Amino acid sequence: MIVMPEQDAVVAITAETSDMQGELDLVWEHLLPAMKPAPLPRDRQSEARLRQTLSSLMLAPPQGQRSSPLAGRVSGKAFALDTNKLGIESAWFCFDADGCLLKLRDSQTEYPITCGIGGWRRGETALPGTPPRLISGGAPPRGTKAKLAASGTWVDPNTFSMVFRYYETPHHDTVTCRFDDSKVQITFMNSMASMSPTPKDERPILQGTMRRAGA
Repeated sequence: MIVMPEQDAVVAITAETSDMQGELDLVWEHLLPAMKPAPLPRDRQSEARLRQTLSSLMLAPPQGQRSSPLAGRVSGKAFALDTNKLGIESAWFCFDADGCLLKLRDSQTEYPITCGIGGWRRGETALPGTPPRLISGGAPPRGTKAKLAASGTWVDPNTFSMVFRYYETPHHDTVTCRFDDSKVQITFMNSMASMSPTPKDERPILQGTMRRAGA
C-alpha cells in the first residue's frame, strides 16, 4: 500500500508479483501524472464508457465438448489412487449435462469441487497445494479454504480438463483427468508453471484404478 498525502490518495496493489518495482514504476508513470490539485470536471461520456468496459470484463470458461460417451461409464465411480506426496487416496466423479462434481479424499478429509460445463461454478476448496503461491512465506496451513470458480470441458473423448480460478488471487490451476479403460491419470498445472519454457508443476501426477462394485 502506498500513501500519497500530497495527492490525498492511497494506492493499494493486490497483484502477487515477483517484480513489485515494475508495478511501482507504472504508478509513477501513469497514475501520479494524472492526479491534479483540483477535481476534474465531470465527463459523463467517459464515465459511461468506463462503466460499460468494467461491466463487460469477464474470463471465458474453457471451450470444448460438453459431453463424452465415456462420461456415463465413469460417472459415480471411485478410483483408488497410488500413494502420492499429496496424500490423496481416492478420486470420485459425477457428470451431468451442466457440470461435474469431483471429490478427492485423503485419510481424513474429502475435497469436493463442482465444475460447470460452458459456465463457471463458484465454491471453496482446501485441497492441498491450492491455491498456487508466488510469494515466499510457505503454503497456508492445511485446511485453509480458498474461493474459486471452476469450469471444465471434454478436450477429447477420454480427457476431461478443468480450470480452477482462485478469484481472490491472480492464479489458476488446470486439472486434467485422462481416463483409459479402468484407469485415470490426474495432472495439475498452475498458471505460474505454465508460463515456463519447460512447464512443470511440483504436484505429482495422480494415478488411479477404478474400484470394483462392493470394493
